[in-house]
Amino acid sequence: YSNAGATAATGCYLNTTAKMYVATANAAQVDCAAGGYCPGSVKVNYGSTGGRTNCPANSYCVAKVSAATNCNTLASGAYPNSPAGSDASNDCYLNTTAKMYVATANAAQVDCASGGYCPGSVKVNYGSTGGRTGCPANSYCPAKASAATACTTLGSNYTTSSANSKAATACYIPAASLSGKYVATANTNTLTTCTAGYYCPGTSNIHYGSTGGRTACANGSYTSSTGKTACTACTGGKTNSGTGNTACSSNCSQTNVSTWNTPSWTANTTSNLCSVKTCASGYDLVNNACKKYKCKRATTLHTATCTATSSSSYCRKDYALNATITYGRKGTSGTFTVGDAFDCDVNGDGTFDATNERFYYVSDYFDTSSKTFNSNYAVLIYSKNYASSVYGANNWSGPTTAKQNLPTTTSLGWQNVSLYKTSRAILTSSNGTTVFSGTKTLPSSFSYSGYAARLLTYQEIAQGGCGGSSTADSLKTCNFLLEQTAYPAGSNTSYGNYWLETPADLNIWTPDPSYVAIKETSNASSSGVRPAIEVLKTDIQ
Repeated sequence: YSNAGATAATGCYLNTTAKMYVATANAAQVDCAAGGYCPGSVKVNYGSTGGRTNCPANSYCVAKVSAATNCNTLASGAYPNSPAGSDASNDCYLNTTAKMYVATANAAQVDCASGGYCPGSVKVNYGSTGGRTGCPANSYCPAKASAATACTTLGSNYTTSSANSKAATACYIPAASLSGKYVATANTNTLTTCTAGYYCPGTSNIHYGSTGGRTACANGSYTSSTGKTACTACTGGKTNSGTGNTACSSNCSQTNVSTWNTPSWTANTTSNLCSVKTCASGYDLVNNACKKYKCKRATTLHTATCTATSSSSYCRKDYALNATITYGRKGTSGTFTVGDAFDCDVNGDGTFDATNERFYYVSDYFDTSSKTFNSNYAVLIYSKNYASSVYGANNWSGPTTAKQNLPTTTSLGWQNVSLYKTSRAILTSSNGTTVFSGTKTLPSSFSYSGYAARLLTYQEIAQGGCGGSSTADSLKTCNFLLEQTAYPAGSNTSYGNYWLETPADLNIWTPDPSYVAIKETSNASSSGVRPAIEVLKTDIQ
C-alpha cells in the first residue's frame, strides 16, 4: 500500500498479519518470535520494522502468538511472576511460602513434608520442584517445619540423629555416654547410675521417648555395687536364683565336690556355672555330678587252671588239661552283656576289690510277682559262694535255710547294697506256683527283709542267654557261673555247686559244675549259697 502523492518507496507500507511482524527492514513479514506477541493490523512502511510487542512482566509469549499469556493461567494462579520478555511457561515462577514447597512439577505448593524443612521465599519456576531442604544430622524436622530443630533442644544428652530425621524420637543419647548409666524415665535428660544387681554396658543408643540401657544380671551372676558395665559370675560352688542378684547366696546343688571349674560371664551368659572339676575321694564325675558308683567295670579278669582229670566232665568239657580258664568279660562301657565282670563296693569303703568284690552281670531284674523283667536293674552274681547250707526243710517253702547264710544290710560287710524288693514270689522254672504235681503251693510272698542279696533264679540265667536248661554243657559260654566251684579241678572241698531260688517239681535247681548245666539237686543236699545283688544300672559305671 501507499497513500496518494507518495514520492518515495518508503511511502509504501503493509498492515501486519496477526502472529507475524517485520523483523528486518525492506523484508517481508516473518513468524512472531518468542518473547513477544504480534497482534496484527500494525502499519509498517518499507524500510522500517515493526508489528511485534515485547512480552510484559507476569506473562509469557511463545512463538507465533498474537497476545501474551498471563502466568496466572498456570496451576490456578500458583505461579504469578515472570520478567518482561519471557518466552515460555517455565519463566513463570512463585516464591514459596514458609512451611510449604513445590513437591510436584507444574503443581501448587503443599505442606512441608517431615524429614526436611521449608524456609519460604525460595524461587521455584513452573515445571520444577523445590523449596524444601533435607533435615541435617543431629536435628529433626516434623511436618510443616520452616526450620530444623536441634536434638539438644530436647536435652543436652540427646546429641545425635541421622540426616532427614522426621521426629524427636530419632534423636538419641549415644551409647558411649551410657557406660555405667541408663535412662530410667522416658522424655527426660537424666542419666541414672546403674543399680546393683544390674549392668549398664553402654553398647546401645537410647532414643528420646524411650528408656533402657540397663539389664538384670542373669542367673549365676551378680553386681554388688552401682555403676557396673558387666556382671560377675558366681564362683566356688555358689549360685543364686532368678535374675538381678547382688550376691551369690545359694550353694550349687552338687555335693561331694573337691574343686569347681572357673565360671565366666560374657554377654549376660554365665559359662561353667556350678561346673564340677573334680570330686571328693570315692566319687566319680558323671554328667557334672559327683556320683558314688556301687559297681565299676572290671579291668582284670579272674582265671583258673583246668586240672580236672576226667576228660568228659567239669572244665574238661570245654578246655584242655592245664588250659587257662578265664571267667567273664570286660565288656563295653554303657552296655550290659551277660558275663560282664564288675567289682562292686558292697561294703561301702570306697574300694572296688577285684578279689573279694567280683560280680558278673546275669540279666535284668526278674520280678517274680509280675513275671516280668525290669530293665532298670541289673542282677549280678557273686564270684564265689558265701556259705555251704541246705536249701530248706523241703522244696516248696522257699530257701528258708539258705537265706540265713546270705549277707545282710547290717552285717557281713554288705551294707552298701540292698534289694529292689524284699518280698518275692517263689516260682518254678516255667513260672508255675505249685510243685509235687500240683499238691504243694509255693510262697507268693517270700521275705528277704534285712538281706543285702538273694538267690539267683532259673529265669534270670535263661534270660541272660546262659542256657537255662538241663542240657549238658549248656553253661559252656557262661562259665563265670561256675567260678569257685568244682568246675576247674573236678572237686571242691568247700562248695561243689550252689542253690538257685527256683524249685523243680521234686527238687531244687542248681548250676552243676560236673554237668556244666543247670541240674536238679535234692534240697537236702549241702550246696553252697551264692549271693545275687540287684543294682540300678545308673549306679554301675
